[in-house]
Formats: sequence, structure tokens, C-alpha cells
Amino acid sequence: MPQLKCLPENQIVETAPDQTILEALLSADIPHTNACGGNAQCSTCRVMIMGGVQHCSPATAVERSLAKRLNFPVHVRLACQTRVSGNATIWRMVIDSDDINVVDSQINTDLTDNQKFISALFISIRGLSDFDEKNFPYDIFYIMSRYFFSLNKVLTEYGGEVSHAGNTTMAIFGMKDSELAVERSLWAGWEVLQLVESLNVRLAQLGYRPLYATMGLNCGQALILPTTEKQQTAFGEVVDRASRIEAGNRRVGTRFLISEAVWEQLQGKVAIGKTHNFLYTEKNQEYQVFEVIDVLSQPPAKVDKRMLEASFSAKILGFMKRLAGKK
Repeated sequence: MPQLKCLPENQIVETAPDQTILEALLSADIPHTNACGGNAQCSTCRVMIMGGVQHCSPATAVERSLAKRLNFPVHVRLACQTRVSGNATIWRMVIDSDDINVVDSQINTDLTDNQKFISALFISIRGLSDFDEKNFPYDIFYIMSRYFFSLNKVLTEYGGEVSHAGNTTMAIFGMKDSELAVERSLWAGWEVLQLVESLNVRLAQLGYRPLYATMGLNCGQALILPTTEKQQTAFGEVVDRASRIEAGNRRVGTRFLISEAVWEQLQGKVAIGKTHNFLYTEKNQEYQVFEVIDVLSQPPAKVDKRMLEASFSAKILGFMKRLAGKK
């Protein structure tokens, strides 16, 4: 009888030619997940064929339909639909509740469009190393809250999907609509620079040293992954390089650097200062970056301002109610 080597258990299971992989695993008391009862309706029984793919039966019509919807590679099969005529090695892909959550998210996400052209903007606010030592807590709260509120407003007005980690912000443009994603991200970054300059005027009035922002911008194809039921993020080299470009500002003394890919998209719309060559150490490859010193185009249309104004009015009303409640 054909033998299945089942990973990660490293257990050998015998299977009859008329048995599906799922039936063979369950007969061997391996608790293989099958939320739909083995009817090719949930994909929780998916396995990765590590060896012996030539011994696997062709995909059934229902398996082909589901695999196309979920964008499975050829070596990922449904255990409930696959039989083997010779020895094979499989990896059980859905083992615990966390795996099931991933599968559920995948089913509810349109994975036929999980690679998109996006523009990734990284922003770091610098000059904070001794900020909490020399400033009053109330002032720190006010200054930094004003920065983040204003930053989020600028980025989201231009269609950015925003996330923060300490003093660094990532904004992804093009997650929903790639049109003008690069130009929107450029203008968002440029307006953030103006925002920080305005904030520094307020800091000077309070007797504090100025802050400064540095940013890096890159564009290209990225893998779109769900992080929650309603949120997604971009993953891949295009995002990693944007982060590296932002960090390079400190080394060359600039504020806003863009990649060659962005420059090719925006020629004639942006004024360039110095150019620099950075080394991608992991690949031992050099890549060129360009310093943005001015934006020459007209800003693209922002999101519906009526929505923003309505949101602002609601915040004011909420603030007044809370203030009245403290009296």
C-alpha cells in the first residue's frame, strides 16, 4: 500500500488507492482539520505536497475552482480531494485555531488581486532623543499629539493607509486604487515636511528645540496581506527598500529621498537635488536615490472633504459634551 509521510508529526500512514489523504489521516487518528466535513467547501484540510507529487491524483473540478479562488500554488492540495498511488510526503498546513483564523481571513479576501502596485512612504520624526528629559510632560503630550493628528490627516487625505511604530510612520498608497498612488504619496510627504516646519514655529514660541522629519519613498509591486478583518498591509522588497531609503537620510544629510522607480514615475513633477548610491547589503547591490527639493506639479485631488469636515464637527461636539460633563 502507498505510504504517506505526514509532517510535522513525522508519522508514516498507509493509505489505500481509493482513500483520500484526509480519510487516511483520520483513520490513523491524526486530527486533520476539515471544517466542512471533506466537501471541498472550506480549504481547512489543505496540505503541502513535499514529495511524490507525481503520485497524486489530478485535482477535481471543485478543487480546481477553490484553488483558483484562493490562488493556491500547484503543490498545495485539498486532502479531501486528493488520493495517492505511490509514496508521498505531505505537510499539514492547518493545525491549530490560529491557522484556522488565517484560512478564514484568506477565504474572505479577494486573493486574485493580492499583488498590487503600491507606493510606500516611510517617515521618521527626529530630534526626540532627549525630548522627554527637557520638556514638561503636558507639553510633550500636546506637541506630539498635534504632530500625529496632523500627520494622519495629511496622509489619509491623500489616500494613505497609515501605521505607526514609535517615531516612525509607514503610509501605503494604492491599496484600493493604484491610480496616482506615487504622486499622492509624493505630495503627502511634501506636505508633512511643511507640517513639521509649522510645528517648529510653535516649538520655538515655547522655547523648545526644533524637530525634523526624514522620509523615504519607493514604489513597485507588493504582496497585500490582511492584518485584521478590516485592515491590510503591504509586504515585500518595495516596502523594505522604502524603509532603508528613509534611514539613509541621516547618513547623507537629506530630508526626503526617493527611489529610482519613483523618479521614473515623476520626472518633470519634482525638482531633484543631490543623488546618492546606497548599498543593499543582503544582495550586494547598489541602488540610486534622489533628493527631493521641490514639487513642481499641482497636488492631486484629496478624498471627499465633506466627510472630513463632518468628522471634525463631530469631534468638536464630542469634546464640548465631555468638557461639560467635567463641570
